[in-house]
Amino acid sequence: MKRAIVVIAAATLLLVTLAAPASAGYVFNERGSAEVVQGSWWSESGDSSTYGSAYAWQVSGGESFLEVYEQSGQWVPCDDTGEFWGFVGTWTFGNGPATVTIGRNYSTGTATGEVQLFTSTVNECAGEYSEVVEPATVTIDMTGSGSLYRSRSSGSFKVPGEFNDNYSWSSVGRSATGNVAFGTTSVAAQGEIGKITWRSHSNG
Repeated sequence: MKRAIVVIAAATLLLVTLAAPASAGYVFNERGSAEVVQGSWWSESGDSSTYGSAYAWQVSGGESFLEVYEQSGQWVPCDDTGEFWGFVGTWTFGNGPATVTIGRNYSTGTATGEVQLFTSTVNECAGEYSEVVEPATVTIDMTGSGSLYRSRSSGSFKVPGEFNDNYSWSSVGRSATGNVAFGTTSVAAQGEIGKITWRSHSNG
């Protein structure tokens, strides 16, 4: 999971430029940065397991975003053959705007936001699904625990005589430990605190 959210966030932002329409005389330039904090968790109890993640970013001079997801339950055989399996448990999901605060040298990272939290109770073998939606506060509270790292990458995509795109991104941050809370759930998490910077130029 280390550094995963920085890579994911950078890739997501770059998709905006890669998906831009290419028409005659078209020129597009984009550059920016975003601060990011994320945490994830995993536990097992017998045949059941719980996995979850939460992340938030604040684009410099732009929008903020927070998302939380958790899956808890087990996969079970749906028939005597063992050929078909289904999930039995719960899925929880919510997203929305956030307030993100990053400490000096990425020593701390916090994010909080109000979301509509969707909790689905699922039995895929029986085809049973039910859902509860309720407002909830999501909080990510992380403290840097690793050495500062830096990474960068660049690339290009070209269709000779038709389209040209050049892009680059870099990240800086550190691994972190802390806590994620949403609704009535509060769980210890591992993740990271960081910042990504990106630049893209395309023309066609």
